[in-house]
Amino acid sequence: MITEVEEFIKGVRAYREQEERDAVYKISIYLVNQLFTENKDEEIEGRRKIEWIADAVGTLLLVWNNAFYRYGPLDFHRLQEAIEQHYDRLLCFRNRSIESFQENENDEQEVREIFSSFEEATVRRNKDGNEMRTPVGTVKALHILAPNFFPLWDQKIARAYGYTSLNADNYISFMKEVKDLLTEVRRWELPPDIQPTLKSIDEFNFAKYTKNWI
Repeated sequence: MITEVEEFIKGVRAYREQEERDAVYKISIYLVNQLFTENKDEEIEGRRKIEWIADAVGTLLLVWNNAFYRYGPLDFHRLQEAIEQHYDRLLCFRNRSIESFQENENDEQEVREIFSSFEEATVRRNKDGNEMRTPVGTVKALHILAPNFFPLWDQKIARAYGYTSLNADNYISFMKEVKDLLTEVRRWELPPDIQPTLKSIDEFNFAKYTKNWI
């Protein structure tokens, strides 16, 4: 957890100096932002927007989760179906900040349902034909689709926050912690190059817990 402003600044700057894969993130975010509108059936170059969105999300997963998909492909068709199924819900989440997340049955159940759906959509098959799930990849997909609402995590980040297993219920608890943390960070006096956003918290978490850069 972030304990002081100096540590937060150091972590964010370490991420921006050393994380080469951020280029893929920026491109994926840009494409999804350009494509995600209420008119999901509009065509671009003969393809529906939703197909392009799935390609943008899937490309990021193949780069950021390359160790997982090295042993079995991502099913882009399955990913597209999940995006289409939850399109209206995702559109709503895109217009929300994590600070609007409420500890009530409605919000928690919606997150639980969409987490479960995307956990199924991001599976890979091993050599025996069995499906392997990736709760890390699940969250990466959700974050790209609604970057101000869904925070990123991985095994090391989850462990640092006290979670030994990665599942929907623990992710909901993680969201609550990150929400409170963002509220605290907004009170700090930060330099102009660092904004109090969900992305900057993700950058800090990755630098400190995933990479041990600080």
